[in-house]
Amino acid sequence: MKKVLLFSTLILSIVATGQFDPNFRQNKFNALLLNPAQAGANQFNEVTILGTQSWVGFEGAPRSLTASGNFNLKHNLGFGVSGHIDQLGPTKSSRLSADLAYHLKLNENWTASIGLRSMISSIYVDLPSLTTTVANDPYMQQALVSGTMFDVGFGGLVYSKDYYFGVSMPRLARINFMNVDMQQYVDRRGFVAYGGATFDIGAYMDFRPSIVSRYVTSYPLLLDVNAMFTYDDTYDFGLNYQLMNSLGVVLGYHLGDQMSFGYAYSFPTSALNRISFQSHELVIKIKILNQGGSGNVKSSQSPRFFN
Repeated sequence: MKKVLLFSTLILSIVATGQFDPNFRQNKFNALLLNPAQAGANQFNEVTILGTQSWVGFEGAPRSLTASGNFNLKHNLGFGVSGHIDQLGPTKSSRLSADLAYHLKLNENWTASIGLRSMISSIYVDLPSLTTTVANDPYMQQALVSGTMFDVGFGGLVYSKDYYFGVSMPRLARINFMNVDMQQYVDRRGFVAYGGATFDIGAYMDFRPSIVSRYVTSYPLLLDVNAMFTYDDTYDFGLNYQLMNSLGVVLGYHLGDQMSFGYAYSFPTSALNRISFQSHELVIKIKILNQGGSGNVKSSQSPRFFN
């Protein structure tokens, strides 16, 4: 039985820029999604698989799956590729992107990089699947479709072993939806800024604060704050707070230099806590160490932690 109400479409218009954009939502586990300049910035090659289930207990809750690769190339270049599938109620989206970054050593401690992203994506909104208060509403009889869209994005990053700061515009083009009546709906572009650091607070403990912000015209500022600790380069634990949205815990385990696992649990601090109590994220990372220094950045200059 269909129980999704018409107000779901209003939710879509509010959260589409954040909930439907993995560049912001999944930053706890994969900085490449934030910024194409992250491609090749790590001292190792990495493959990441990330699954998210949000708003558990709410019909039509968001679900997503992301797979990405981040690779060092010769000649100070880095390459990244990612694929993403997302669903929120009647809305389904998919995207495939490729990133290319160039890294320039500024001095013995700092490196800068610039990156370019190319992307194809599509979005489909199944409006007829919604239950409305008006029977046979003509505006709800046809699905909204974007078709296959091509887009580009860009970003910049400066980093040292213990600090990093980045800015990006993950996509430049606006997304135009339409139905058979040629009515258009526009998803606004966003700007991302973020930074983080690693501090030694003991022989075996590191403290890793980070902050990510995203600004979209006519929408509230999205702000994500993380306070992470790493023990013995093996165990991660910490807190995540999204401004006026959610609070959660983040856990991680590093299996040597080859693989790591992560889990994030959060609950809403907004009005959604009346109908939804939890969200879950799971991540698996496979690391491939560079051989013979063939990567673009020496390990002594690569950040110890981007995530």
